[in-house]
Amino acid sequence: MTESFIQYTYYCKSYFIQKLHLSSRYLIIALVFLQLLVTGCTINQSINNSVDWVDHNISNYKINGYRLKGSFTVEIRNRPIMSSFELSNHNNSTVFVVRNFIGQRILTENSGSVISILDKLDIDFSKKEYEILNSYKIDLHSILLADISKLGNYSFAVDKDGVPESIITPELNIFFDSFQSINNIIIPRKIRITSERFKLTIVNSTFDNIEISS
Repeated sequence: MTESFIQYTYYCKSYFIQKLHLSSRYLIIALVFLQLLVTGCTINQSINNSVDWVDHNISNYKINGYRLKGSFTVEIRNRPIMSSFELSNHNNSTVFVVRNFIGQRILTENSGSVISILDKLDIDFSKKEYEILNSYKIDLHSILLADISKLGNYSFAVDKDGVPESIITPELNIFFDSFQSINNIIIPRKIRITSERFKLTIVNSTFDNIEISS
């Protein structure tokens, strides 16, 4: 009798643990979906004409500080890893932080180097690929803001109105899929950085704490 009761207790415990685990998985999926939904809902007005870009792209402003936040999704071998990022620039100090869906910090980078960030994400490159990518010195901070005053060393394509569309290198492709107006400044809304090994999608949703010098 006692043995049967113990066995019954064990099965009940296993059942509730499995239910809790399943509920946790559903909760994780719901949280990721909510994050993407909030990001999508907070996107500001997209631009669709050259006047906005010419007058309000970030290179027209002397910005001393800002904070940029949004979603950060890395896809490796068809397996997406969804997270969020925050880029803070104040007092000549810049910090780029990536957090997972529960807010844990998984990456911190101060240099802004794209190859350094990819390396910290454990994306494997051959020695030759790494040397080629590193030679371009691609700055993620400038990419996130489409700061054309700092993209002069790159070969990038623009549309008929001068709005950046892409930056192409032998090992890396960077696409500016769309732009938006936040606080009267035009910055990218969605950016894709791709190669044969991975795809990185970044969506800017918040641009605040802006310090502009006269």
